[in-house]
Amino acid sequence: MRELFDACKAFIERINADPLAVINRLWPKFGLDPEFEKLLVSK
Repeated sequence: MRELFDACKAFIERINADPLAVINRLWPKFGLDPEFEKLLVSK
């Protein structure tokens, strides 16, 4: 149980260290970037 607590605490500390990165990942994208979309469908 202690390992789980420590891991959760470390995760929270990591995401709180860079809140803009979290916001950028969660913010919806309203436009398409052709270069990024190309990477999604390339094999």
